This record gives sequence, structure tokens and C-alpha cells, in this order.
Amino acid sequence: MFQNSINFKILCSAFIFILVVLVLGIPYTGWWFNGCDDFHGLYLGFRTKTWGDLFYFFLDGHINQDIGPSNYLHLREQTTFLSTYYRPLYCFFATLQYWIFGTGAYWYHLCNVLFHALNSVILFNLFSLVTTTLPALLASLLFAFHPQIAFRFGALVNLHYYVAVFLMLLCVIFFKRYVDTNKKIFIVLASCAFAVALFTRESSIVLPAIITMGYALYITPAYPEYFSPRKMYRGVLKTAPLWAISFLFLALRLYLYPFAHSTTSSFKLATFLHAKSQELLVMLYDTFTLSWLPWGHPILRSTLLSFGLLCCLYLLIRNTKKLGGLACFASAALMLWPAVVGCYSPRYIYEAYPLILLGFIGLLRWNQGPLIKLKKLFLLLLSCYVLFLMVFAAQNFCRRQAKMTTVAHAVTTLVADPLIKNRPLCVLSYPADGMGDQPADIFKVMQNNLNAVVLCDTSGALVQADSNIVAPEGWRNMICRHYTKNYVNVSKTPKGFRFVSSNPEKTHFFLSSNSGYSLGEKIISQKDAHDRVTDFTLTMDKKYLDLNPIFIVWNYETKLFEVIAS
Repeated sequence: MFQNSINFKILCSAFIFILVVLVLGIPYTGWWFNGCDDFHGLYLGFRTKTWGDLFYFFLDGHINQDIGPSNYLHLREQTTFLSTYYRPLYCFFATLQYWIFGTGAYWYHLCNVLFHALNSVILFNLFSLVTTTLPALLASLLFAFHPQIAFRFGALVNLHYYVAVFLMLLCVIFFKRYVDTNKKIFIVLASCAFAVALFTRESSIVLPAIITMGYALYITPAYPEYFSPRKMYRGVLKTAPLWAISFLFLALRLYLYPFAHSTTSSFKLATFLHAKSQELLVMLYDTFTLSWLPWGHPILRSTLLSFGLLCCLYLLIRNTKKLGGLACFASAALMLWPAVVGCYSPRYIYEAYPLILLGFIGLLRWNQGPLIKLKKLFLLLLSCYVLFLMVFAAQNFCRRQAKMTTVAHAVTTLVADPLIKNRPLCVLSYPADGMGDQPADIFKVMQNNLNAVVLCDTSGALVQADSNIVAPEGWRNMICRHYTKNYVNVSKTPKGFRFVSSNPEKTHFFLSSNSGYSLGEKIISQKDAHDRVTDFTLTMDKKYLDLNPIFIVWNYETKLFEVIAS
């Protein structure tokens, strides 16, 4: 019987892995790099030439190094303890991938999918420790295909999210084996997995606190209500190597990036709380996998969200192991600490979702209320919902691939044009959806020229105002398609260029004076009734005109870059 159970779990694990790879990975051979984050990750690998450079990332592991166009003003503040993104292994992985795959984006995508599939399989096996096979299987598939996978998975540099979660899960498994067997080799393996996760992505620094809390509950599973400070103290002693790694990481980070003493502060509590309340709503939609719902419809959204929260509250009240469920949700909140010190991004939910799902499993597994009689109906509905999410993810991936293919064709066509060879390139307009804030890095890589001069201005990013990345389509949000009509006209003037929007509801301009890079002075000629800039003139700085660049713009009708002046 035991052997049959193990074999069935192996079959389920293989099923999950193959399903994730087939739905999210194999079909998308036309995948390409998705915006400036991917472009810069590619550029990091492109400019890193030796193994010595690779290991130097541990001393200079800020991921935004050398980012930006050639007109970037490198007068920015020095990176500090709080402002830097010190992720040396992120840089390490991005470089190794470039050395192996070059500009073959499909293989980068498969790396992401493989790690995501492994995480889903590991979660199934962990969930199986606290519930039966079918709920564990459905919960792991809910993790594999939750809606933000459909929207956010395509950024190839997000590999560090999937690798960090993989390593954190391994750390938990090794630590459990250490507790069960008291063999020192397992705490060594757990410490190694945690150290690699921490130098991959700093959000994992809270893992020792989460494991300490879990240990205090694990050692007396039959009596979790007898939670005491003594258990926490024992947990801290047991996890001491993990805490030591955290403190060493902080010490190294402080040595490399000291604190900055700012004499001015513009912090406003009311503004902060308003912003966080809006972010909390988005986070709750993500938690309950409701981000596929179309924007608007406040009554429907509020009803569904309130229903979900009330169900959780009821299940918690009727639960025999309340402390376990609360610990899971508290740990998930702890894992989302980057959203507290910064802004919440839906991709952050990936690291917290295993704990959220474990909390949901606990609410149902140890519930003694009458709702337990509806278990079979609930599992049937959940199975249908998982199937819907799989189809939803596949549809969005197809759309994203189509948009990526468009941008890839445009870039490769441009860099193959002999007209731009050995000439500076000035990008006056480009689609923000597909190229991000700026496209300079990708042009340098595709031209195979580290010293290529590529100029651009954030005002040139064409934002599809009503359908940029995700937009409502009927009863759901979907990845939108690129426009098929030009709503911006760029024309040459004696000292620069004039930008005119023919439809402000589709495209208007964001003139930022503190973006870090600008091509010259911008004079606004017209705004619409909503105070949106619809007509401005860019007077080019003489130092950039003297470089004799090629000026290019984006054409939505041909889906290509076009030279308008040379």
C-alpha cells in the first residue's frame, strides 16, 4: 500500500511537470525579450567577457549598473544600502545564459518554465504532507497557472524569482530532514540553499524567521495551541546557521553600499497610506486569483473579494489548528516585505503564493464546520477553475508571443540595415509595450557593438493609453494587441522634431524632466481637456546633433522602425 502511494505521487509529480512544460513552454518557439529589464539582462551578459568579471559581481552586484542610453547622465546618486538591488547571482545567471544561448530567447524562456515546473512539483509533494493527493495536486496546479503567470511570466530576467523560490523550497525540505533525523549534513545543505537564494534575490532574507515560526509549530503538531516563547527560542537555536547567513549578507551589503544620510524628506503619511491601500486591494485580487477579472465593475469585484474574505474568516473560526493557518498567512505577508518598503508588483506574489496556498489548505483540512460536507463539490469546482486558468494562460501566452515576434522582427530588420552601420542611432519613438522605458541596450547587443552610440528620450515611449499591456476584453482582462494605426506624427523642424498626437485617447506624451536622460528642451504647444500633452517640440541639444545620428521612429502600421532623418 505504501509503495503504491509513493508510485502514485511520482506519477502525479511527472504529470504536473509535463503539463506545465507543455502548456507554458514547448509551443512558444517565437518568444523574445520583453522590455528594458530583459534587454539590460542581455546586455549584462554581453559585456561580461571573462570568469573574473563574472565573480566580480559579488563586489559590484547592483543589477542596474551601466543601464541606459548613451545620453544617460551618470550624475545619479551613489547606490546605497537601501536603494541598491544587490543580486550578484542574478547577474551571474543572466551572464551564463547569454554565454550559452546568445540571443536565442526561446531557451531563456524554457529555463524559466523548467524552474517553475520544478517548483510546482515540489509544492505538490510538500502539500501532500498535510492533505490528500487530489487537493495537493489542485493546489500545485493553481500555483502553476494562477492569473499573474499569464500576465507576468514572460520577462526572461525574472528567472531569479523562480530560482529563489526553488532554493527556498529546498531549504525547507533539508531543514525538515534535519529536524526529523538530527543529521548535520541536512542543516549544511539547508544553509547552502538559503545562501544561494539570498544572493540571488534579497527578499528571501525573511526565510529564517518563517522557518523558525514553522519549527515551533512542527515540534508539537498535535497541540499547536500551546505556542510559547520557549518554542520560538528553541526554533532560533535550531535555525542559527540560517540567521548567521542573513546577518553576514547584511554586513556585506552594508560594507559595499553604506547608508546615505539624507537631510530632506518628502514623506507624507496620508499619501503613503492611500497608495498602500490601493496596492493592498491589488494584492488581495492576486491572492484570490481574481486578477483576470476586467477592470471596473466595483460591485462585482467587491462582492467576490468580500465573499472570499468572509469564507476565510469562517473557516478560520471553525478550524482546529487556527495557529497554523495564521502562521502561513503571516509568513506570506512577511515574504511580501518588498511591497512595504517599495511598491507592490504582482510578480511579488510568486514568492508568497506557496505560503498562501498552504494557508488555504490548512483552513479546509482542519475545518470542523458544516461546509466540510461540500468538499467534493468544492474540489470539482476547483478542478474546473484550474482548467480555465490553464486555457487562460495559453491564450495570453499566444498573444504575448505575437507581440514579441513583432518587436523582434523590427529590431533585427533595423540592425541589418546598412544605413545605420557605424552611425549613432537616435530613437525618437518606440512602443513602450515590448520595449519598456528605453531600447538602447538591445540595439547595442544586436549590433554586437558594446560602444555603439544609442540615444533616446523617455518622451519617445509610445504608451497605448487604453490598451498598453493588459486591457479588459469582454468578461476578462487579456494581453492586448499592438495598435494597427499610427496616432503620433513625428516631423523634423530646423533644430529638432515636433511630436503631435492625432488621438489623445489613444496616445499622449509624458514629458519627464528628471528621467536621467534627455535629448534637449521640450516646448509644449498644446494640451487636451484632461491636461494631457498632445503637441510638443523637442529642440535637440547641439552636442547630440554634432554626432550626426540616424533618427528613427516607430510605425504601428508597418510594425517596423523607419528612418526619418539622417
